[in-house]
Amino acid sequence: MGEVRGGAGGWARVKSGFVFPILTTDEHRDLAMRYSAIYTKTAEEFARDFFLSGVEARPSLLSGTRRVVDVIFSFTNRNTDFTEKFSVRVDVTEEFPFLVTRLSPYYDR
Repeated sequence: MGEVRGGAGGWARVKSGFVFPILTTDEHRDLAMRYSAIYTKTAEEFARDFFLSGVEARPSLLSGTRRVVDVIFSFTNRNTDFTEKFSVRVDVTEEFPFLVTRLSPYYDR
């Protein structure tokens, strides 16, 4: 395994021809997590004439001794500009983030 300098000044590990960025912030690490329901939801929303209009990561209010981040996906209807939001909660305390809650509707407070 070798290392190369990334375009934005970051480092990446190269293994078997693939480049894996080393993500340093919680917000970047949780977004790198692979969760198939996100891709399925995006395809479903696209079929309903919605597009992915935003992705936001913010510290969860339910964090305790662990660092938990809420990742919010916004989908906007192309005709009405109505926006629906869905979220997942990800624990980013350690090197490998993991899912805390499944994808579910999100409502602004």
